[in-house]
Amino acid sequence: MNGPIKNEREELGNRLKWLERRLIVSGSVVVVGVFVEISSKVLKRQIDNEVIGGVLIMVGVAGEVAIALLTSLKTDRIREIADSEIAQANERAANAENEAAKNRLKAAELESSIGRPRLTGKFREALENVPPGKIEIWHFADKKESAVLARDIASVFGSLRWAVSHPRPVPPFDERLRLGARCVDDRLLGTMFSLIVPQHEASNPSENTLLRTFWKALPGITGIPQGTSGITTTNELADSDLHILFVGEK
Repeated sequence: MNGPIKNEREELGNRLKWLERRLIVSGSVVVVGVFVEISSKVLKRQIDNEVIGGVLIMVGVAGEVAIALLTSLKTDRIREIADSEIAQANERAANAENEAAKNRLKAAELESSIGRPRLTGKFREALENVPPGKIEIWHFADKKESAVLARDIASVFGSLRWAVSHPRPVPPFDERLRLGARCVDDRLLGTMFSLIVPQHEASNPSENTLLRTFWKALPGITGIPQGTSGITTTNELADSDLHILFVGEK
């Protein structure tokens, strides 16, 4: 309990204590005053109605003072218990909020981990029998997921002895034209994967080519929609042996 409510509660508590103490003092003064008034007759053993009435008043007021004193002590104890319970409740609430924040962070990390495409051993196994060649891997310039997946795929090709350069964003049109990849346009960039293969490979019916094998390797990537495919086209340069793989986002 913090802020204005706590301050108001403390102020009211202090005022109540002040009133309780004044009540005890006032009652004690009454008892003393009555005793002084009848003490001379009591000492002379002149017991009359005035003395009896005074004694009754003293007993009554003394009882009120005693009750007020006990009430004040009990009230203080109740306040201590209430303050302790409030403090414990606040601590439990703070701990629960901290735990909830940790759980939210773990959930976000888990969701991020699950959601990002990841390569498994099956992806590499599917490409192991393809003769090594030359490949470039492109990705979106401003998409982290695309760049990370491109880097992971490049690492696999490198481990299989392919001549693969470091993944890079899709180059400008004039460079794509020089590499025989002018066909990398908005239609291809809108897919998850786009593969450009040499012309001699496109005309080769063999299963042991990247053209035939890459799409079979996709189940080895987790975190992408089931049945994900892409577009395959051929390099426009007849004498080129360059493969180009564009990695987009799901």
